[in-house]
Amino acid sequence: MDLIGLLEVEHAVLKTHFYYLQQLPDDVAWRELERIHEFLIKVHARMEDLYVFPLFPEKVVHPFSADHKLIESFGNNILRERERRRIERYIATVIYHNDHEESDLFPLVKRPWR
Repeated sequence: MDLIGLLEVEHAVLKTHFYYLQQLPDDVAWRELERIHEFLIKVHARMEDLYVFPLFPEKVVHPFSADHKLIESFGNNILRERERRRIERYIATVIYHNDHEESDLFPLVKRPWR
């Protein structure tokens, strides 16, 4: 599996985690959100920043890069303030971002082996 394929699988796994996160009681949901957010920022978004975004001109990837900063800040604030009602907005923001990477950016990556 190539990097883009891995990122797409991670997007699907994140959607699944987000679905179940909303079903959890508060104490468990906060721990799970913290774990998901840490993975999202420190691993997933970092791989995109380091290995995918440099393949494109800055003007193409700037919105995606800016989203990463927004998602990091938003998630950190939610975790710090423990506002459960804002989790839904965080989830929608991440899913919207990921969907647009898959539709607008990932297809532009040259993948001769596919």
